[in-house]
Amino acid sequence: MENISVEEIEWHDAELNEIKIESLKDAYDSIKIILSSNNFIEGYNSKKITIILQEVFKAKFEVNMWITGNDVISNVSVKNDSEWLRQVSENKKGNFGPKTMKHLIIRTNTDSCFEFLITKDLILEY
Repeated sequence: MENISVEEIEWHDAELNEIKIESLKDAYDSIKIILSSNNFIEGYNSKKITIILQEVFKAKFEVNMWITGNDVISNVSVKNDSEWLRQVSENKKGNFGPKTMKHLIIRTNTDSCFEFLITKDLILEY
């Protein structure tokens, strides 16, 4: 396992195999995103990697399913200014705040969209 930033991962065209959510009361303890791609073999010696998001403050899942085939990542972005971050700034709950958070958005070829407010770098398992 290693810490990694969003920008260091080759997301484009990776297949989205699974999303696992582990939660405590009123919080997401961790969200695991399992991806596979031939592009991962060179850097990680594996076709499949797991990306772990820790201390997820907020998450939104919009899922569109097709009859066959896997979702493929088409775009990943990180916003420094968003409505979610502005809401957190106004509420300022605990140690969380917009300066320590990132708004991560993952879009797929089926127009599915997954959004996360995260407080730490990603953890990568391969």
